[in-house]
Amino acid sequence: MRSDNAQRRVRANLGSRGRFCVAGVAAGVAMGCAEGLRLLLIDGGATSVVSATSHLALSVGLLALGSLVVCFALSWVVSRLSARVWYILGSLAVMGLAVAEALRPEEFRLPWGHILLVVLGVGIFVATISWPWQRVLPALLPAAVTLSLGAVVFGATSEEACDRFEDRGLLTAPLVSLARHGFERSADTSAPASSPAGDFNAKAPSRKDPKKEVSSLGVSAPLRQISATPRAVILITIDSLRADHVGAYGYRRNTTPAIDRFAKSALRFESAYAQAPHTWRSIPSLVTGRYPSHVAMSRARPPVVYENNPMLGVELTRLGVTPEAVLTHWLFDPKYGLARGFAHWNLDVATRNRAKTASQPTAGRAIDIALARFARWETDANARPLFLWVHIYDPHAHWIRHAGIRSFGDEPKDLYDHEIAYSDHHVGRLLDRLRASRQARDIGVIITSDHGEGLGDGDHGVWYHGQALFDHQIRVPLLIAGPGVTPGVESRPAGLIDLAPTIVSWFGGAPIAAHEGVDLISRREALGDRRLYSELLTGPNSEPMQAVIDGRWKLIRWSKLGRARLYNLDADPREWRNRARRDADVHARLDAALSAFNEAGQAY
Repeated sequence: MRSDNAQRRVRANLGSRGRFCVAGVAAGVAMGCAEGLRLLLIDGGATSVVSATSHLALSVGLLALGSLVVCFALSWVVSRLSARVWYILGSLAVMGLAVAEALRPEEFRLPWGHILLVVLGVGIFVATISWPWQRVLPALLPAAVTLSLGAVVFGATSEEACDRFEDRGLLTAPLVSLARHGFERSADTSAPASSPAGDFNAKAPSRKDPKKEVSSLGVSAPLRQISATPRAVILITIDSLRADHVGAYGYRRNTTPAIDRFAKSALRFESAYAQAPHTWRSIPSLVTGRYPSHVAMSRARPPVVYENNPMLGVELTRLGVTPEAVLTHWLFDPKYGLARGFAHWNLDVATRNRAKTASQPTAGRAIDIALARFARWETDANARPLFLWVHIYDPHAHWIRHAGIRSFGDEPKDLYDHEIAYSDHHVGRLLDRLRASRQARDIGVIITSDHGEGLGDGDHGVWYHGQALFDHQIRVPLLIAGPGVTPGVESRPAGLIDLAPTIVSWFGGAPIAAHEGVDLISRREALGDRRLYSELLTGPNSEPMQAVIDGRWKLIRWSKLGRARLYNLDADPREWRNRARRDADVHARLDAALSAFNEAGQAY
């Protein structure tokens, strides 16, 4: 009798768990279909029918198996906890989620896509858990598990599907990362045995032949320029301005009319890169002319840049130039070491804008201060040559509205473009004043940014910046005009690391051995003989990683995970298709270049 009762309890328990598991598989299939279709629609479809099928199979299989595991564990826990304990745990969970959601910064809050997918899964789960599955469970559950495993194996054969889900999947991203981690540690980051050592330094073909590159004005960009010395150089850095949101770089919205006009008479660097995707590493690289990992600085966040770096302000002062700066970001506080050598370091706007609000925009006040300083210099007959650096903060999140500036809409991308238009309006005021100056022929102007900005689904699901080394995070505009500069287009990669040696040389200074960048005016031919690197050393929002750009090729390597991805930027500018296995020789060459770069270590 006891044996019969025990058997009935076992069957009831198995039936209850079975209903949980089957309902979980159904919910996972529904969420997988929604997830796969979401990415296919957002990206404009896959490259083939097989690829589209792989996308759906991978998504459905992963979420079905994941839901199965979760529901099995949940059913095991449910059978051992009383209702009162569940009430307490549920109440604490809801309270914890509410508190976490309230405390998190806006850019890290739970996206609607997550919420809708979870709601869909819960709905399917509730709808199916009460169905009479007992009679078909013995056949249905094993079949569901087998089909899910098969779907994962089939879908994982598509690198395009794996890359897309790992970068932009809402629920699938951690599952794909977990599944690929073991394989990529042994496959993606090791050079093939057949790769000849002599090929490590071979150059990949560039995107375009610079000898044939012609600007929109019909002016050829020569391989070598003869530099003339300017009386003043104005450096304008616009925080978080990505290149592909500037009209001169092909953006369709009219966000930057003033900068676009300036670009017509400037040398435009089509492939310009920040050396880090966030300000506290990118700006030190700009100021010192060294890669982030080679800049001598503290390990604090943000770091303090030490005195034994080749500081731009110090070098310009030695040349008899007066270096001044008008800055709008609290990271430029002199305690972080960037102000060394500067005669004036104006942080009036940064002090007012530690917390960005609608009543405290930066571009207008910063440009007012810069115009006043330029006017004093222009009327002083005894003034030394001037270097004036103006940093504008407005495109940096969070975005606010400005009266009198064109509105593009209410979505985050629209607000970002609105901030760019506001910044451009005030940059235009400064550019107009420089054109009207009686010394206009002797004034050099550089316009660039410290890094880009992620805008969500179109950018590997990345918001904000400081999280990745994809182009939307590190590709920036770079425009140079002034004495000795012939307008045109340079397609070979350049970087912010090149600005310090360029500015020093432009003012007549000799090359500085500690600089790792290239003089972009008088030594442009050197761009064809070097690779460019970008680094995310420590967060703040991601794991350490490095990238190397070599012509049309770009390799990103995750330092701790042992994962790498290779992209052909000509064929795949959005960086979706990992070519590490298909172009193993290129992968091996660039991976070796990154290793050699790291082995060189810090120079200080």
